Amino acid sequence: MGAVLFAGSSAVAGVRYLYDLVKKDEALPAIKLVGVGSAGCRAVKGLIGRHFNASDCLLISRKRSDMEKVEWPGMIFLQEIEQVSSSASCRDDRLSLMFAQVFQSYEKAIVTSLQDADLIIIMAGMGWLTGTMAAPLTAKICRGFNAPVVAVGTMPFAWEGALPSENASFGISEFRKYADMPVVHSLEQLFPARQKTMSIREAFDLGINLMQQTVLSLADQFHRRDPESWRRYAMNFKP
Repeated sequence: MGAVLFAGSSAVAGVRYLYDLVKKDEALPAIKLVGVGSAGCRAVKGLIGRHFNASDCLLISRKRSDMEKVEWPGMIFLQEIEQVSSSASCRDDRLSLMFAQVFQSYEKAIVTSLQDADLIIIMAGMGWLTGTMAAPLTAKICRGFNAPVVAVGTMPFAWEGALPSENASFGISEFRKYADMPVVHSLEQLFPARQKTMSIREAFDLGINLMQQTVLSLADQFHRRDPESWRRYAMNFKP
């Protein structure tokens, strides 16, 4: 449903609209972007500059490579879980407890980075460890703010393996508990004809592009609408 709502020409219009506002130097509502895991971090980094300020973006990852070549302070490196296997099941209770304990130590930094937002958009690829586990915990922390929390996620192709599919389903269910507005892109449903010819890297890039287009369209809608009415809309969103 999320892809139908937000992808396509409306996202292109959003790019042009945001760019026009930036050129006019108009005051914009504070939209904070959070990239969780490798896909989420890359999606955020690709939007920095013309569309969003680095100071309004936060990266959360357990991979050092996701933090490379980043020149702003909004980064949280989950070093404590850096060595956990990417093939772990996200339904493991011990793993869930570990992530929850790690996140407690970073909660203050997340709150400081995001508490003045008018809209918070969290992006993550569902199916692998960091995005699946850490993105819902980030949304949970943001629930205490006076801003709608939008979760933008992608579901993997079935051929990527049974474990990523199971993990993704778990992550999306957790997202729905805490995000006011979950927007989920199923790569398998959107691109059924390409599932036999697409590589892991191509699927990764496709998911990132979908998340970026969704964010641009959401930001466009938010800027064009009264923020309070948009907030009510997000809070009552039913996917």
